[in-house]
Amino acid sequence: GGHMYGNRSADTTPLLLPAMMSLPEDPFSIYSCAGKDETCPDKRPIAWSESELSLVCPDSQTGPRCSECPRDSYRSGFQCKPCGDDGVVMENLPLLLALALQLFLAFKVYQQQGQNTTAAKIMFFSMLGFLQTLYCMKGLALRWPPALQSYLLDNLDFFGWEGVTIELDIKHECFLGESLISRVLRDLCTPLIPFVDYLIIGGIYKLCGKQLEWRWVYSIVAGIYAGLFINVTLLTASIFFIEEMPNGKLFLKFHPGVEFGSEQWMVAVPFSIGGVAVYCCGFLAYVIFGVSRIPRLMSEDDETYGMQYDFVIADVRPERFWWLTVSLLYAFALGAVQCLSPNIYFQMDLSILIVCMFIIIERLAKPSVFESVNMVSSLLNLALLIFLIFATAFVDVEGVDLRLHRAPFAYLLVCAAFVSGIYVTIQAARSLYSRFGQPPVSVTSNLRVAQEIRDLALADLQRPVVDYLSDLQSMTDFDVDLLNEAASTILVHFFQTQPSEHLHKQRIISTGE
Repeated sequence: GGHMYGNRSADTTPLLLPAMMSLPEDPFSIYSCAGKDETCPDKRPIAWSESELSLVCPDSQTGPRCSECPRDSYRSGFQCKPCGDDGVVMENLPLLLALALQLFLAFKVYQQQGQNTTAAKIMFFSMLGFLQTLYCMKGLALRWPPALQSYLLDNLDFFGWEGVTIELDIKHECFLGESLISRVLRDLCTPLIPFVDYLIIGGIYKLCGKQLEWRWVYSIVAGIYAGLFINVTLLTASIFFIEEMPNGKLFLKFHPGVEFGSEQWMVAVPFSIGGVAVYCCGFLAYVIFGVSRIPRLMSEDDETYGMQYDFVIADVRPERFWWLTVSLLYAFALGAVQCLSPNIYFQMDLSILIVCMFIIIERLAKPSVFESVNMVSSLLNLALLIFLIFATAFVDVEGVDLRLHRAPFAYLLVCAAFVSGIYVTIQAARSLYSRFGQPPVSVTSNLRVAQEIRDLALADLQRPVVDYLSDLQSMTDFDVDLLNEAASTILVHFFQTQPSEHLHKQRIISTGE
C-alpha cells in the first residue's frame, strides 16, 4: 500500500500516493508524511537514491516521514526554515514579548483574585477549553479536507504549545538542538512558567515593601493548570502518542521522525514518565486531596483553605464542589486515549464514548452556579461529539488495512453493552427494592416532614428582615429554583392552590381520593 503504477496501458513506473513517502534503502516500505497532504500533496516518483529524495520530500527534508530538516535550520510546523545569525535575543524576540505579556496578565489576574465570578467569564473559559480540545483532536491521524484544514484547524494553533511555537516563530531547535531529549526537556520546563511569573512578581512586590498572598498564588497557578490540563497532558506525554505507518512501523505523532521503541525514545522515557507523574498525576492528587477536605474545613470557616482552593469552588454550586475532579479526569482521558493504541478507529470511537459519558454526567450534575453556563458547556461538548462523528469520514483508508481494526470495534461494543447492562441492572434492583423491600411510607413520616416545614417557616418569620434579604442575595440560581419549587409544592399539596396563573407553571392537584 502507499504506492501505485502509472498509466496501466503503457507506463509501469511506480508512484507514491499523496501523503506517502519511502526511503531509498527500502523503496517499497511506505511511510505517511509528517504533514500528510500538506507536506506531500501530489503523486511522486519513488526515490532510488539519496540524490532523488528531494523529489519525494519538499524543502530539502530527509529521513523517515520527511521529518528531518537540513543543518542550520529549524522545523516550523511541517516546513524547514533557516536559523539565521541575528543572535539569541533578536531570534527569539517574539517569544520574549509574549513572555512579558503573559507576565503582565499574571499580575492582573492576581489583582482580580477573590472577586465574584460572572456567567460571561465562565463561558469564556469554557470556550477556551473547547478550543483546546479541538486542538487535541487535530492531532488525530486523519486526512482533513483542505478547506477544513485552512479555515478551522490551522486557526487553532494558538491553543496548543506546538501551535504557539509556530505562530511566534520560536527557533528553539537552533539553540537547544534537534534531539528528542532536548525537545522533551523543553516541554517539561514549559509548565513551570506560571511559577516563574509569580516568583518575579513576588520579587517586585518585595522591593516595593509589599507581600504576595501566596495562597492566592497557589489557587491562580492551580487554576491555570486546570484550565490547560489537556495541553499539559499533551506536553508531558508527547512521546507516548504514536501512529502506525502503512508499513506497520510505529512513529511518534508529535515527534514524527522518531520511531517508537528506538534508542533515543528509550532515553527520553524516564523524563516523560516523571513529567506525567508530577504535572498530571501529582496535580490530580493535589485536587482530590483538597476536595476531600473542603466540606469539613469550609464549615469551620477556614479562610486560608478557601483561598488556596478557590479555583475548585469559585464557579460551581456548593453541593458540586467535587466537579473539578471530574473535569480533570475527562480532560486527561481525552488526551491519554491517543496513547492507548495507534489504531485510529480505536482512538476516535473511544473518544466519542468518553464525550458521550461526560455529556450525560454533566447534564445530571449541572455543576455551574449559572444554568446558562451549564447549557453552553453541554452544547460545546455536543458540538465536539458531532465533530468527532463526522471526522470518521476522513480516516485514511488507503494507508490502513481495515481488517486489522475489527477486534477493537468488538471490544468497544462489548464494553458499552457491559456498562449499559450494569447500569440498567442497578436501577432495576433499586426499583424492586423500593417497591417490595422497603415498608410503605406511613402517615407518621409524612406528618414529620410537614411539621419540619412548618417549624422552619415559623423560625424564618422570626428573623430580622435585613438578615433574611442578605441571605437571599447570597443564594445561587439553583438554590432560588429549588426554593421556588418547594413553594410551589407547598401551595399545591397543603393549600390546594395553583402556584401560578401561567399554564406552563401549573400542576395537577391531587384530591387524595
